[in-house]
Amino acid sequence: MAYIRPKPAFSDVGRPSITAHGGSAELIRRVRDAERSDLVGKRWPRGKTFDDATAVYCRI
Repeated sequence: MAYIRPKPAFSDVGRPSITAHGGSAELIRRVRDAERSDLVGKRWPRGKTFDDATAVYCRI
């Protein structure tokens, strides 16, 4: 049986360095930009075009 690697969801917009430097607002802005670039969900399959957005960044 062949293993099919799933596509990462928003992998390029959710890196911790983005949140550390730009805050949660920057992370959410990048997610919204990614959603707008793929309105029909072909690149990043999802149930809705836009959804609620919450980000928490904790540095321990």
